[in-house]
Amino acid sequence: MWISGALLVLLVWPLQAGVDWRPAETALDQGRFEEAAAMARGVLRHDAVNSTAHVTLARALMGQNDAAGALRELSAALQSGPANLDALYYLNKLSTVLAQQEFARLYGAAPDSARVHQLLAESLHQQDDSVGEEREYRAAYQRDPKSVPVLNALGDLLRTQSRSTEAMSFYAQAEKVDPRSFDALYGLGACEFKAEHYRLAIEYLTRAVAVDPTSSAAQFAFGETLLRDQQPERAEKVLRMVAAREPSDKQTWFLLAKALRQLGRKQESDEAFARYRKLSQSQMETP
Repeated sequence: MWISGALLVLLVWPLQAGVDWRPAETALDQGRFEEAAAMARGVLRHDAVNSTAHVTLARALMGQNDAAGALRELSAALQSGPANLDALYYLNKLSTVLAQQEFARLYGAAPDSARVHQLLAESLHQQDDSVGEEREYRAAYQRDPKSVPVLNALGDLLRTQSRSTEAMSFYAQAEKVDPRSFDALYGLGACEFKAEHYRLAIEYLTRAVAVDPTSSAAQFAFGETLLRDQQPERAEKVLRMVAAREPSDKQTWFLLAKALRQLGRKQESDEAFARYRKLSQSQMETP
């Protein structure tokens, strides 16, 4: 039967203009996932970019243990609206479930492997359990002493606890395995800086910046170390690059002011210090 364009619009319009999703919500709450999925698919047949329908279908598929299908629908919802909060929320939940499933598979296949201990350490890190984190990372290290991520993680953990000598031993091992490991080079530079071995710190930080020129943290550390080593001219150039990239970082402006003052450029130093004071004041006023 032939249907006019206007009538077709009227038939489809209620689906496009506003769908009552309460029955679908009720079905999801009561575990009637097939019913909720059928409703969502019905809407998508007429409106393929309806983000609410994609999210509803994803939730129904999650209830049916179809993780791949749920991921597909959430991805479609985010294509329609990258800031869709519901899609982002359920994607986070789905990611957690998938991670748990994959960990269970890994644990079942190799319960005492380096990877399992590494994942346990990362989980304990999120729980602020530094003792357990170190224990698991050391277990991972014993099983795979050439794992660069594990070596760097141990170095980072020990460095935050001011155990620089131990940290450096792990960073050094990581650097030996991978001479271009940014984390190892940055860690070694930070440890040498703390020990006031500025020339050694400069060597490591120079290499770290070469590996990742976009790292503001490495550039800042490099500039600060140059300043401590009485190289204000080089420090100024580095710190200006950091300031251009991170104009709201007050510490960069403070160090830049010091470098300029050491170079005898008082007016520029005063201007940089004024930026530092303004940023400090604004951050104090921010609740």
